[in-house]
Amino acid sequence: TANGSGIKHRTLSGVSISSSSTSLATSPLLNITRQQEKHELQTLNDRLAVIIDTVRRLEQDNEKLRNIVKTSTQSFETETSKVKALYESELGMFNYKLSIKFTSL
Repeated sequence: TANGSGIKHRTLSGVSISSSSTSLATSPLLNITRQQEKHELQTLNDRLAVIIDTVRRLEQDNEKLRNIVKTSTQSFETETSKVKALYESELGMFNYKLSIKFTSL
């Protein structure tokens, strides 16, 4: 905050700084704080980039898994239909043979 005398008071990282607006820009403590902020922002940006990459990779993995499940389901349904048709055919044959046996009695 300014107090009318051109001196600004700031608190950075728990340290109170009082200086004129011209010397504030060149303050070593402020420069260190700016470097710390820059480093912290870069670290956060890197973490965000890693998270975004992880989400993209997981989305790709999920899409692959969805395709595997879809293919497996289709294959299962096809095989199930084949087995069902085979059993129905054999059952029909047995029913036919039984009906012939009972008719001939």
